[in-house]
Amino acid sequence: MLRYPQVQAYLQAKAKKIEDKLEISAERTLLEIARNAYTDARAFFDAEGHLLQPHEMGADAAACISGFEVEELWGFDGSLDGKTQIGVIKKIKRFDKGPMLDKLCKYFKLYSDTPPPPININLASLSSDELNGLLSILKKTNG
Repeated sequence: MLRYPQVQAYLQAKAKKIEDKLEISAERTLLEIARNAYTDARAFFDAEGHLLQPHEMGADAAACISGFEVEELWGFDGSLDGKTQIGVIKKIKRFDKGPMLDKLCKYFKLYSDTPPPPININLASLSSDELNGLLSILKKTNG
């Protein structure tokens, strides 16, 4: 059925409708990958080094968080209720940058499945200055 142009057109229209409804686009996808690949860890902290609350973080930093955990620490203080909060542990987990950078490398075709083709140079066609330049490069690379 996929051979028929009208079936292909119908499926493309359905896919476009879903993309529009969910606000899916290549630009938005690349933005999310770039945010996760490039956002610096300092974006999560204030000037004094305290972890920012999620609503205080910029859009790039907030998009990088895959998990957030808050743990209250309680101790006994001798009062009637017998306890008081002595601290708070806050943990954030961000998405792994490696896969994000890998996706960008693939997008920009920075990986190659095949080695580069060999360079064939007809030495007879080079000038004496070009030959001397090649010789100096060879001397530098071979010690």
